[in-house]
Amino acid sequence: MKFEEFEAAFIRENRKLKIWFSAILSVMSVIVIAMFCSRTYFVHQGGEIFKERLLAVDVCKEGFLGIASGNPSPLFVIDEIRKLLKHTPFDVDVTDVLVARSVEEGKCRIVTKTPKGLRSFLVTLAQDNGFDFQYKIKQIDETEVKEEQDDVSNSR
Repeated sequence: MKFEEFEAAFIRENRKLKIWFSAILSVMSVIVIAMFCSRTYFVHQGGEIFKERLLAVDVCKEGFLGIASGNPSPLFVIDEIRKLLKHTPFDVDVTDVLVARSVEEGKCRIVTKTPKGLRSFLVTLAQDNGFDFQYKIKQIDETEVKEEQDDVSNSR
């Protein structure tokens, strides 16, 4: 093969590669632009889930279980409560947590099953952006078990 023939073949192949490269680059550019320009709207018809403070309920439940087990976590319980629990133990033998739900802003209701029966607690939360999970337990009050909560526990 002569050098002139090799040079001509090399230039033809190089042109083909440039055409393929520019075509692939163009298609990829169109795809990327389409992805960035596409707007997707999600419509959710169960708005009540957004009114709930889901993280508050989880902090309520985990913090309460830590207090009941005698090992309150500093992530879920304020320091004053943990210091108080060192001197005065919180004597609740929790078999199962039947209900943990947000009652109002900064408060949760927890219904537990114990060997002595059902017990209900109203847990008050402190809210601060400096907390690891934005909420910490600051007070626990025992309340009477209501009928509707009793029905919930029987259905489980």
